[in-house]
Amino acid sequence: MNFIKLNILTVFLFLSAYIFTQNSMVGDGFGGRLWYQPTNYGVGSYSAYSICYDDNSQLYAWGDNAMNQLGLGLSIVGTTLPTAIPTMNNVKYFSAGYLVGAIKNDSSGWVWEFTGTGPIQVITNANFVDASSAGISFVKNDGTVWSIGDNSEGQYGDGNMISNYSTVTQMSNITNAVRVACNSEATIILLSDSTLMAVGSNSTGGYLGLGNSINQTLVPLPINGLPPIVDIKSNKLGTIALAANGNVYEWGTNNSSYAPVQVASLNNIVAISACDDGGVFMAINSAKNCYSWGDCFTGPCGFIPPPIITFPPPPISPQLIANNVIDIMAGENFSYFVKSDFSLWAAGRNGLNSGSIWLNLPDTIVSDTAFLQIDLNLVPSACPLVYDSVTNGGPTNPPILIDSVVVPGSINFPNVYSPNNDKQNDEFYFPNNGVTDINWKVYNRWGILIFETNQLNQSWDGRTTVGVECYEGTYYYVLNYKFATKDWERKKGFIILLR
Repeated sequence: MNFIKLNILTVFLFLSAYIFTQNSMVGDGFGGRLWYQPTNYGVGSYSAYSICYDDNSQLYAWGDNAMNQLGLGLSIVGTTLPTAIPTMNNVKYFSAGYLVGAIKNDSSGWVWEFTGTGPIQVITNANFVDASSAGISFVKNDGTVWSIGDNSEGQYGDGNMISNYSTVTQMSNITNAVRVACNSEATIILLSDSTLMAVGSNSTGGYLGLGNSINQTLVPLPINGLPPIVDIKSNKLGTIALAANGNVYEWGTNNSSYAPVQVASLNNIVAISACDDGGVFMAINSAKNCYSWGDCFTGPCGFIPPPIITFPPPPISPQLIANNVIDIMAGENFSYFVKSDFSLWAAGRNGLNSGSIWLNLPDTIVSDTAFLQIDLNLVPSACPLVYDSVTNGGPTNPPILIDSVVVPGSINFPNVYSPNNDKQNDEFYFPNNGVTDINWKVYNRWGILIFETNQLNQSWDGRTTVGVECYEGTYYYVLNYKFATKDWERKKGFIILLR
């Protein structure tokens, strides 16, 4: 059989980038649509971050450190160059606001800012994390939600308003979460059935999306009136939700709505972005057009806003700001985006001016200009941008899929195939040499077992155990294998099924 396979090094680089990066973890049917796959760069309120996959998945940071968001201790006011965050290697996902949280490859969850020192581990079996200006929430592999930090508005969802800055607290009545979106007053929860719930307060706006009759809830309540949702993002203005059909919905002070309303000017959106305590929303559509809206008067939207007539200034509706964009990162005082040629662009300002998010560019406020390009080739210690394109419609210069040679005593990890009976890539298996024992399972996005085998080189034909053809999309494998002179090893990854 003629399989399209990724070179082993490429698999390890791009598998991590495809599933576990800052803006939207994708690969399980949530976090984005169509071709969208995030890069390894991300932003917080005043600082920027990147996972360096060619440096043991080390998390780097630059910009302001006034709240220890770089994890370097409060004696460091900031840095203009990417700097390794202590103990933050083997990182697969991170999220930043004023606070920062990260998940390592062993599924341990870490936070920093609370102590003023380096990162501390607070949870195990973590699958997703979202950090805000006030707290951090984790989703565990079992679908439960756990929070740390401020709970003065009841955003933990545990039935009270007692804050905890040292250990995590479990949310009540949630066992099937896949994503969370946090702001200073509320937590929005995306469930595995593509519905939403909310908990916390509406004290300064319609953060909950539950209508204007509910000002606060200490336990999660359902948000009604929405189609199936695949991603959510929150900031100080409210929340946006990306529907499976590409429409976007919003609620909160951004549009003075206490219940979700559709953003009429946006359609066929593939990814959304926001950051608390920021006030900017960003979105890209299937044609790689980039839009921004919200609180644009400090420059992070990337266009010149109208003169301020009232204070606070009114939010601005979505504006087209760039073309050929493949990733978006909306911060508080600045934003980044990545173009199809893998160039990085920034707009806004580094709010506290004790470090720079501009890297090689002068550290000046550019709040009245469009995005400017950051040349990563001129920045010492900058991490290379990583983007994996295995589906149609991605970047114009995607990494090349190449045939790889299976060396003695090795196993290969292909992650794309097309069972369409064209005699090319019609079946999926793990090419191996020297493997003596194997067991692997394939699951769908809901965690339902689709296929299992203990046979060397047995393939999956893209059907369920009862012979029904599986839909196009992303599936997940758990692979256990053993060489004669070694112990059992385990790998987890994704399979993209194309027909």
